[in-house]
This record gives sequence, structure tokens and C-alpha cells, in this order.
Amino acid sequence: QSYFDALEMMKRIEADCGVKAQLLSNLKLKPIATHGAGLTRGRNTINYHGEFGSKFCMELLGLEEEIFGEELPVPKTKLDCAACKRCMHACPGGAITEDGFVKEKCIRYYMMSGKAMPEHLRPYVGNGSYGVIGCDICQRVCPGNERMEKKRGEDAAFSLEELLICTPETLERFGALYGRNYANRNRIIAQAVLAAANSGDMRYLPMIEALKDTHP
Repeated sequence: QSYFDALEMMKRIEADCGVKAQLLSNLKLKPIATHGAGLTRGRNTINYHGEFGSKFCMELLGLEEEIFGEELPVPKTKLDCAACKRCMHACPGGAITEDGFVKEKCIRYYMMSGKAMPEHLRPYVGNGSYGVIGCDICQRVCPGNERMEKKRGEDAAFSLEELLICTPETLERFGALYGRNYANRNRIIAQAVLAAANSGDMRYLPMIEALKDTHP
């Protein structure tokens, strides 16, 4: 949804200010946000905001000329990672270490990359507190997200049945909720198959077998 909000803002700037704007989706936003937006990067390499924790999306607009009369204040986010090791102890894959972040041990990394997930990480997919997209445990235990976690609902946004079929409508809703970068049908189905297998529920078996015709 943030992508479409940014497009709408871009149109408003061009209409109201007469300044050409461009959505800079090709740039890496993490380093820009850390140095220029007052955000703090946690041990899990995710950026944190003082009010929203890590529960926000970023989009970057480039303007051909300055439209603000003065530089806007940027509040600095405080996150005391040095004295806290909650995410390190909670990470099931051991991806967060004293020496840094090891992406090859992160469950969510495999959803993003499309690479085959190592067998020792597969039991965590969709199992209990661990989601279908990625476990998110590092964010859920972080003190920086304490405020947002109190607002988080426990009901799943999608059933496994929906994700195993993954219709265009489901994919569109998935992208609006979790981000365009996650809305990849084959990857969603692959994660859903792992989650269904981990559940041990035999009612998912016919749906999984039906995938063999379209996803050999």
C-alpha cells in the first residue's frame, strides 16, 4: 500500500507545487534511512522508528527542486541493542550473532531469495509463533516494538487454503498487506506447502497433490 500512497503523493506534489517528482524504488533505502531519516538499525539489520518500531514501510521520492522552506527536524530513534540480546536468543536459525547478521541462517531470507530453504529451518515455517513468510521473532521480541506488539492481532490474515491456491485476488491482497516484494506466487505457495506439511493436517494433502500439475 505504501507504493500506491507514494504515487498519490507524487501526483499531489506535481499538481500543487509544480515540481516534478519521481519514485526512486531502485535505491537501497536502509542506509539512506539510517543516515538521513533518524532511524536506528537493529542487530537484525532492520530499521526502527521511535513511534512505530520496525512496523512501517518506506518509499523514497526524488524532487527536481526543493519545496520546503527549511530543513525539517528529524527525531533520532533510540534503540539500545548493545545492552539487549533478546533477538539473538530468540532467532531459531541463529542468524543474529555478536559478529553480525548471517542472512543464510535467516528464515525470511529464503522467502525473499527464492532459494531452497535448508532442511533444519523448514520445521519452523508456519509452526506456532513462526509465520509463513518468515518467523519475525526478532521483531516481536524487540523492546523497540513493544508498543506496536500490543496492537497486533493474533488472527491470521490468510488461511493456508488461500495461500496454497493463491488466486490473483489473494496475491493482490497479499501484496497490499505485506509489500510488493513478497507478492511472488510461486514463493508464497512453496512456503504454504511447508507450513501445511508441518501442520500434519491431512486435509491439505489433496491441495498439495493438485499442485504437481502446475508446479512440478
